[in-house]
Amino acid sequence: MPHKKKKKANSFNVYVHEGVAYTPIHKNLEHAWVVPFDMKRKNVGGGVKKVSIDFFNSQKFAIFVSND
Repeated sequence: MPHKKKKKANSFNVYVHEGVAYTPIHKNLEHAWVVPFDMKRKNVGGGVKKVSIDFFNSQKFAIFVSND
C-alpha cells in the first residue's frame, strides 16, 4: 500500500485596505506590487497594483494559512 504524502500548508501575508485583502508578490526599495486575495475562495487573483514602499510598510499584516 503506497504511502500518501502530507500536503504542506500555504501561507500568505495578507493586509486589508478599504475592505479588500491584498498580498504582496514583489517589492524593492521604492515600490511594492500587490494582488487581491479572496479570503472565501482562498486564492490570489486580479490586477496587480503598484504601491509605495512607505504605504506598504505602514500596513498591519496577518498571516493567512490554508491547509487545502
